[in-house]
Amino acid sequence: MSVIGGIISTIVSPVTTAIGKYQDRKKAYEDGLNAIAASKQNGENEVRITAEQADALRVTDESTTWKDEFVTVVVMSPIVGIIFGAIWQAMSGDPVILTGTLHGVKELKSLGLDWGNITEIVVYAAVGVTTIRKFIK
Repeated sequence: MSVIGGIISTIVSPVTTAIGKYQDRKKAYEDGLNAIAASKQNGENEVRITAEQADALRVTDESTTWKDEFVTVVVMSPIVGIIFGAIWQAMSGDPVILTGTLHGVKELKSLGLDWGNITEIVVYAAVGVTTIRKFIK
């Protein structure tokens, strides 16, 4: 495979996977709503839905907030800064972005932040607790 083909494959593969997962979540959401509607129509006091449907309904309710995305961007920005700084230095020879980012990370560590633990928590929050439980089983 050519270098360009490899780059395109690297970019396209996660996008197609994300689209498939989006469609799965959308179906779970719709199935959850249908189960709730059927329960109401039958006058039942309980609704039986799967964990995936419950997760999809919960996530959809949280989609109007931006705080999770903000926290994710803030916590992951040093990683992006390091990658961007390394690329910038390789292309231009100017280490200012990489040096500044590494200095910022060093200062955060001096405050006692456990960056590995914080990153792990943010990743778990982004993926979702239900998904994590599937991997643990």
